[in-house]
Amino acid sequence: MGCIWTLVCPSEGRAQGSVNYCVNPPPGTATGGFTLNRSRVCVNNPVSVTNTVAGLPDNNALYIFGYTGNSVTVPAPSANTTGSFTTPGSFTILQLGSLQGGGSAKCETVTVLPTEAPKFTIRNCDNRQVTLNFQFTPNTELYDQIEVDWGNGTKQAYPVSNLKNSGASNQYAPGGASYPISVRGIYNGVPDCSAPVTNSTVSPINGFASPPFISRMVVLDDTKINVTVQGPPNTDFETLLKQADGTYRTLGEDARDGSTTLWSVPTTNTPQCFQVRSISSCTPTTSEDYCSVPLAVSAGAGQNSLTWAPYTGSAANVIWKLQRNKAPLPIPGNTNKNTSSFTDDQVACNTEYCYQLIAEAGKTTYVTRTICVTGSSTNAPVALSNVTASVQDNGQVWVTTIDPNPTGVGVYTLVVSRADGPGGPFTEIGQAFNRPVFEDATANTSAQAYCYQIVLRNECGQASPPSEPACTVHLSSKTPRALDWTPASPFSIGPVDEYEIEVYDRNTGARFTTIQMGANTHREFDPDDPLLSNAYRYRIVAISPSGTTSYSNFFELQVEAGIFAPNAFNPASMESKNSRFQVRGFFSDEDFRLTIYTRWGELVYSTPSSEDSAGWDGTMLNQPAPAGTYTWRVEVRDKAGKQTVKVGSMLLIR
Repeated sequence: MGCIWTLVCPSEGRAQGSVNYCVNPPPGTATGGFTLNRSRVCVNNPVSVTNTVAGLPDNNALYIFGYTGNSVTVPAPSANTTGSFTTPGSFTILQLGSLQGGGSAKCETVTVLPTEAPKFTIRNCDNRQVTLNFQFTPNTELYDQIEVDWGNGTKQAYPVSNLKNSGASNQYAPGGASYPISVRGIYNGVPDCSAPVTNSTVSPINGFASPPFISRMVVLDDTKINVTVQGPPNTDFETLLKQADGTYRTLGEDARDGSTTLWSVPTTNTPQCFQVRSISSCTPTTSEDYCSVPLAVSAGAGQNSLTWAPYTGSAANVIWKLQRNKAPLPIPGNTNKNTSSFTDDQVACNTEYCYQLIAEAGKTTYVTRTICVTGSSTNAPVALSNVTASVQDNGQVWVTTIDPNPTGVGVYTLVVSRADGPGGPFTEIGQAFNRPVFEDATANTSAQAYCYQIVLRNECGQASPPSEPACTVHLSSKTPRALDWTPASPFSIGPVDEYEIEVYDRNTGARFTTIQMGANTHREFDPDDPLLSNAYRYRIVAISPSGTTSYSNFFELQVEAGIFAPNAFNPASMESKNSRFQVRGFFSDEDFRLTIYTRWGELVYSTPSSEDSAGWDGTMLNQPAPAGTYTWRVEVRDKAGKQTVKVGSMLLIR
């Protein structure tokens, strides 16, 4: 068998590996021949060749699928008559034949077609018409037709040349809410091409589509707004910005129904007005105007000033809402479209306040960016007018006032000074931070009264004048069987309206009774008053005209038992009070004993009672005792357990 290249017939020794057999075959090369079963084929689909050279046995023909015009070794020639291609394009198939006395060569070209899925957008038009607009790429524009299955029993193929100028449309009959559609590309004459199918869903519009609108605009910072657009489904919208001359220009910010889009536009100083226009609908519609509301906040002395531009959008009614530190803040005139300012005078010094304005304009909610300022003040606080000093059960003094900051949004300091009297001098003893109570644990309330003043200092450092003094009530006793207490008022707001004495059982600690004292500061007990006893503790309650109370220290009276005895008696006396020796006084009979002795210490008489019927009748061993001097001894123990012993002498007269 003759050869023309060493690859086929190595014995010839002539290497022709770099010769392009399609353009300039080696000298003496005969023209081969073969046919293709098709000249166009899709990616990965097979193409077959058939040898047509007379006298060239099929087994003497080799083929290169994808010959590049250079080496006949890459890819290597093969006797296979079927091949495929993995990428689209135009490819050469080379036939190499071995004939008697020489060789042959033949080239044919095959077109490999891409199978990229067509891209399209859906337009929902009025009256249940749906249009598909295609975006062709260099690959998809090679299709001869685009086949659309509309999901309602209609399947139609559209020439690509027509679809480049207008979309594919279908009119749906009344009824269904949505339909599944499928789209694929078709090559004429290539029936086995496996082009991918794109699936989607369309929702025809009954009647006529409503215009799009902006449902929410949220300002993020000085240049960005998050915008939510509502409109017909499967519809694309473009954003228009109003110019100073009243015309609109496209921002280039696109959106779809229900989507949130970030706009890059100035959001400060002056309002910006926008429109939204449908760009993928069959009949483009434009929304009304939607305008931003720039918010400005400045901190002043004791107040923060908020200003904004009146709403200039198309909405007829606007509801203004304001939030401070994420809590609602009422705005006077919040339903007036032209309301444009608010003064917040409930601010504390050095406290941060963050504001956000919300405008509900028709179907749109506009939310400004959050602006924060720090409260300031150049005014000193006013003097506290309601300070109370009161002694607690443990002896400490609590100095209290009405909370100067009831909202709790700021901080303050109470500077507390103390003196021994309302006239001073006052010396600072401590501070209370952000609470209206100061606890003085250093006061010796059982020994004296103390007077207090408070200076209120705000967070900016301004201090109020001192409050009027508030003095504790000190309870003591200046005379036997009496209680006395200091008259200085424990209320800085004014004098005491009335006093009460609380009487407590020393053993159980329970309150026994209360004595109304009016405006008096002294209580004298009668000797036989049952409340005059070592068994009790006493405390004063001072009451202000508004009902505020202040308590004194607890105090215990040291009550001595009063014991009185005659120095002589005559059993024969006609007066009964002189016929017996009896002891009188103010004491309890719960533990009482009277004992009488002769002057030599001999027991004459003893009784545990001080009743009138008791007492010594002047007898001894049932016989009249001799006249003379006798010694008596009285032992008394009161309810508090205190014992009193008294000894004396008396003369028995006969």
